[in-house]
Amino acid sequence: MRALLLLGATMLAGCTSLIGLDEFKPRVDGVAGAAGLAGAAGLAGAAGLGGNAGTGANAGQGGNGGTGATGGSSAGGSSGAGGEAGASANGGSAAGGAGNGGAAGTGASGGTASGGTAGETAGLIFSEYVEGHNYTALEIYNAGSAPVDLGACYVSAYGDGSFYSDFPLATTLQPGSTYVLCSTATASATTCQQSPSGMSFNGNDAQVLKCGANVIDVIGQLGPAPSDYWGSPPNTTQDHTLRRKCSITHGDTNSGDVFDPSLEWDAFGADDLTDLGKHCP
Repeated sequence: MRALLLLGATMLAGCTSLIGLDEFKPRVDGVAGAAGLAGAAGLAGAAGLGGNAGTGANAGQGGNGGTGATGGSSAGGSSGAGGEAGASANGGSAAGGAGNGGAAGTGASGGTASGGTAGETAGLIFSEYVEGHNYTALEIYNAGSAPVDLGACYVSAYGDGSFYSDFPLATTLQPGSTYVLCSTATASATTCQQSPSGMSFNGNDAQVLKCGANVIDVIGQLGPAPSDYWGSPPNTTQDHTLRRKCSITHGDTNSGDVFDPSLEWDAFGADDLTDLGKHCP
């Protein structure tokens, strides 16, 4: 047995020398290296900024309302239309605001009717006054440059401060012409255009010439009457004929002011009819 073991060892040593011992060494693989770390993810790029919103166009302003014509009774002007909304820029947000409406026009003041007296009776005056022992008369004169329609005119007579009668006038008085009202007794002595019943007065009775509601001229003063007359002798309203000075072309429209005949009238004796109907010929 021992001989066999020695023989085997000899043979093994011989084989080893023939093929080399290293060829019988088992080959051991190396351990795999650790996996490399993954690269860090790149940072995302910054988001792009959005474009600025476009600015809306300014709204147009509405036109001003029309103004009504003077003297008419027209309605106010129409309100102006609002301006169109402004268009926004690309990427803009809100559109421009609407324009303000125009201001409404102001209606014209209504025309005022003249009443047909103030302008048309310019120059109409009392021109002669007769208060005597037998006669009474009033002369009206057109000192203006145009005819005057007396259809709306009348004389209001007052006795001792109180109204007692109206005497209507009904004609067209030409420039430079007269119209005479007188008592029936006076009419028998001269020419009068009218001699109405009750046409008689004393020195303290006021006489008012009116057209419509407008006072055109006054002889005397409305209110408390004097005991006998207005004025101071020798120029008073009692027992005198008074003739208006030729320089006077407009009446006294204030029936309440003090009446002094010497300022605008010349005095003559009682019952003097020589100039009646012929003012300042």
